[in-house]
Amino acid sequence: LAQPGNDKPRLFRLQADNAIINRMGFNNDGVDTLVDHVKHSDWYKRSNGFKQKHGRCILGINIGKNKATPLEKAADDYLICMQQVYAYADYITINISSPNTPGLRKLQHGEGLSELLKQLKNKQTELNQQHQRYVPLAVKIAPDLDEAEIKCQESLQIDGVSADAFYLQGVICDAQGNKGAAEQLYKRALYLCPGHTQSLQHLASHAEREGNMEKAELYQNRAAKSVNERTGKD
Repeated sequence: LAQPGNDKPRLFRLQADNAIINRMGFNNDGVDTLVDHVKHSDWYKRSNGFKQKHGRCILGINIGKNKATPLEKAADDYLICMQQVYAYADYITINISSPNTPGLRKLQHGEGLSELLKQLKNKQTELNQQHQRYVPLAVKIAPDLDEAEIKCQESLQIDGVSADAFYLQGVICDAQGNKGAAEQLYKRALYLCPGHTQSLQHLASHAEREGNMEKAELYQNRAAKSVNERTGKD
């Protein structure tokens, strides 16, 4: 369903830190409107739907639960969205890391995650048979998860992990003993350049565990470059 998101102002630029504070609240016009926009887009018309296999951009669609939906019914929202967007996406991102949706991050590990993904993979199999087209699922996680939590996710047979959007929940302020500022950050998403480095490091570790050393080295080199750019080193 459509939802307005958080009250404005809800997006703040921190130019000195090359960062933004985001507390948008997953504002959107609903999945039906999204699908309508895709069907009437120039991209979709030029591509003749998905009949054109080459020379077109890849379309990923990000889905999540409504803020008002209880966590125990979160799977219903994801399944409804997946049903609606499957025919129009090259891949579908399962967003379980939005800090602006209360309780959502509880789905990033344990039984909540395994049960959600089980239902989504079953739905994927059903829709693959219906449309004769396999659409991969990627799970959007927060890169501040520890290695054990990430390994748990990797064991659940998903198609991919997206860890390129990082938010820092008061870690800096906690470390400095500034509990008041830390509490404010717990209620927002703080996107920082250092988070990009940690994302790349997690992706490198993921590639290593898959035995893809070439990709692991690529991510490690990008992470090192990110550190150098942030610290001003050549």
